[in-house]
Amino acid sequence: LGPLGWFRHPGLSGDDAADASGNYGTLDLVRALTWTRDHVAGFGGDPDRVVVFGESAGATNIASLLVSPYAANLFHGAILQSGSTSSVSAAQATNYTDDATPGDAFSASEMLLKVIRRSRDDCDRACARTVADAMSVADQGELLRGVSTLGLFELYSDGMDLLGPSSPAVIRDGAVLPSAPFIDQLGAAGKFNAVPTIVGTNRDEPKIFMAFNPDAVKRFAGLPLWPHDERMYDLHGEYGALAWRIRGADDIARRLLSANVPVWAYRWDWDEEGNFGFVDLSQLLGAAHGLEIPFVFGHFDLGPQTPLLFNDDNAEGRLALSARMMAYWAAFARDLDPGTGADGAGPRWAAWNPDGGHSYVRLDTGANGIAMADDETD
Repeated sequence: LGPLGWFRHPGLSGDDAADASGNYGTLDLVRALTWTRDHVAGFGGDPDRVVVFGESAGATNIASLLVSPYAANLFHGAILQSGSTSSVSAAQATNYTDDATPGDAFSASEMLLKVIRRSRDDCDRACARTVADAMSVADQGELLRGVSTLGLFELYSDGMDLLGPSSPAVIRDGAVLPSAPFIDQLGAAGKFNAVPTIVGTNRDEPKIFMAFNPDAVKRFAGLPLWPHDERMYDLHGEYGALAWRIRGADDIARRLLSANVPVWAYRWDWDEEGNFGFVDLSQLLGAAHGLEIPFVFGHFDLGPQTPLLFNDDNAEGRLALSARMMAYWAAFARDLDPGTGADGAGPRWAAWNPDGGHSYVRLDTGANGIAMADDETD
């Protein structure tokens, strides 16, 4: 959602702390969960067995629900796939960059200045700041509300990347979300919604981004061909993925376990894309960020790009791994424990317990592709 979900400016605030928070996307999640609690029984669901899960920014949203008092008792299990506990302070999301407590370069106040400058060709940032300071907060809000959806995203045109606009998101406003970093809220000393949780990452997380980086990969017509330096490419992928695992899985698992919250962890290792002509996709992408999502849903149609990743050569192992992952995810939704899967046919996925030799389950193909492993990151 980007700025449509998280945008904190006093001119857009209502009369209560929730409306002033800027965490509109988070509040949407809370509203959806409230509706589910109140109505899911009418569809055959159990309002006392609601599990939320998400990937990447979606997993960060799940982390936000874990620490939001507004989400208390609205869900009973959580799955964070390749996520983090990242967030921004209220000042970062709101203030000008030259305030005493500086805001982010793409804060709501900086975007207000861009709106002003867009309507005045000869107005630089200093000019726009003078105009903004002469306006009432209500007038600033009216000006922002007059921006179209397309116009809003155009404000971030110089901050776009593969993940969209660089807008501050998931805001520690002190009401909807705590003012302290989320990771500090988890654990015995924190205050959070303690529910059984699954956390996990992919073995080659950053390679999806590295493959489109011209500094790392030789390209033709915008398409990646091969790494400039294979060894350095793989090292950057390995250490980047380890860092992701620390913040997206191990640190969270440690905190939850310290509060006696059941937690399970995984690492997804599938890398059987194979070759596409002379391009080795198994090296360029491997078990990259986001590629586990089709396996969780059992839906491998990605449009024209599908044959590049999912083909007859990798179908047998791929479909078997997908079936096992769906069984684990479904068992967790049903029992709040992935166990041996909803069908009872898989290896037991043991709870996270590094001292007992059970850090995570490795999810891969082959006879030993699904097995417990213990190489916890420090």
